[in-house]
Amino acid sequence: MTRYTENDLRTVFADHSKDGPVPPPRLELIVRRGRRARLRRRAATGAVLTGAAVAVVGVGGFLPDVNRNVSGPASGLSSRATISAEPSVTITGMRGETLALIHSETHRTMGAPVTVVYRPTSVNTGYSIRCTDPKVWVLTQQVRTGEASLGRCNGSGDGPDSQHDELSVAPRWLDEPQNLKIWVFPADAPIAEGTWKTDGTPNPDYPIYDPYAPCKKVNRKLGLCDGKFIQDVVHIKPERLAAVVKRRQGEPWTVKVYDRPAGS
Repeated sequence: MTRYTENDLRTVFADHSKDGPVPPPRLELIVRRGRRARLRRRAATGAVLTGAAVAVVGVGGFLPDVNRNVSGPASGLSSRATISAEPSVTITGMRGETLALIHSETHRTMGAPVTVVYRPTSVNTGYSIRCTDPKVWVLTQQVRTGEASLGRCNGSGDGPDSQHDELSVAPRWLDEPQNLKIWVFPADAPIAEGTWKTDGTPNPDYPIYDPYAPCKKVNRKLGLCDGKFIQDVVHIKPERLAAVVKRRQGEPWTVKVYDRPAGS
């Protein structure tokens, strides 16, 4: 297993010093985390949430079908912006509605972003991410709204990991293609587990406004907790972590986008 030293992280930080240290969590970030928790059905270990009014329940692990809709591993960008020609697959959304599969991609890219482009059919768009290795870290970023979630890809279940509603979608949601940026990092990436419990709720033993509370050794300038990046750093500057773990090919992972059928 690869080991990362604090010196490795210090070197990367020096290379990116123009960005400066990561600021402490803001009150509105904490409020948004709490808002989203009420719709959470299942959460990944160490999940850290930003944005509002969209349910996030982690990301799940399974062996994807690598022969279906495989995008080139070096592309890092989905070239498809239309509804995928997939078989009719439906799941139950977080509010009991029926959602149909509208887009699916499989990648092996780790340590670099993959941008998935899709065209929603309603404001109830949801997605799920499934990984061959359930312990890898997954960061998802809604490109237009800035919403993000981070956790291990260790969940299960048939429902969406995250689903929008009319309050969380970006302006002109149905008028143009939407982008979801996905970062997958190896299981041993230097990310601190943080102050959140495995069910996605705050750990009462630590104040949620202080990501350094569980740490024995703190380096606030570098954003390190016991030699690992705090999750706020990964949210704000995932490029710093990517510079440490480097781009590589890993085990397959699949993202599937679901939505209400058009006109329903």
